[in-house]
Order: sequence, then C-alpha cells, then structure tokens
Amino acid sequence: MFVPLNFQRDNYVLSVGTCIPPKGYDFLINSIAHIDKSQRPELVIIGNSSDEGWVNYLKNLANEKDVDLDILTMISDEELIRLYNKAKMVVYAPYLEPFGYVPLEAMACGTPVVAVKEGGIKETVIHNKTGLLTQRDEKAFARAITTLSS
Repeated sequence: MFVPLNFQRDNYVLSVGTCIPPKGYDFLINSIAHIDKSQRPELVIIGNSSDEGWVNYLKNLANEKDVDLDILTMISDEELIRLYNKAKMVVYAPYLEPFGYVPLEAMACGTPVVAVKEGGIKETVIHNKTGLLTQRDEKAFARAITTLSS
C-alpha cells in the first residue's frame, strides 16, 4: 500500500495525524516560520478534528507567522499515498508519542522525515539515513528542513 511512486516532489512538507495539541502542529508552524520566506515550504496537515477551536488556532498562528497552511480531512488512502509521495518531506513533532506510524508510512513511500527526537521516533528514523532528528528546538528543526530541502 505505502510504496514509492514516480512523482515529482512539490514544495510542501507533510504531517499526518489528528488535529489535537499533543501532535505538535503549533511547533511545526513556528519552526517553518524561521525559514527564509523565499525557501519556506507550505505545511500540509492531514488530520481530522472535532476541536474546531484548535484548528482555528493553528490557522490563525500560520497566518500570523506568514506560513502557508493547508489542513485536509477525510481523504482516501490513495490520496494519502499520493500526498506522501509528492511531499518534499514529512515533518513529525508529537509530544513523546510512544510509537508513530507516520514516519514509517513516509519512509515506505521513499519520503524523508524530519522529526523531534522524542518517544518512539528515536527507534524508527535513522538520523542522516532515512531522515533527520532534532531536539525540540524550532530553529534546529527549521535548519533540518532546510538541509533536507537542498
């Protein structure tokens, strides 16, 4: 199901998961804001949420930080695979998640991952091979995105 497809990469970074605070989407927006505007990728989030207040907070934060944000919901498995394959990279910053499928799905599609080195992610992403791991530091995370983009 999750396999590399022959797509040209687009200028967006992808994150997948329910739109709730523990997923760290606010951290991603703040990190991307540290990237020079001429190189700044769009952030695409795929995630359902029943918390419209949180979704609105993320949209307002992105607008305030001048980060292009697109939140997609209710997409098919085929569309998810296509988005993984077209993404420049997957960005992943949940707070101490014990085990996440998102990096594994991304890597199965041949898409590199930039992630915070916390929780189970330390066991799935191989630093400098399948992606980059950083501390939970917005500027370090932004540098990792820029490094993988070049």
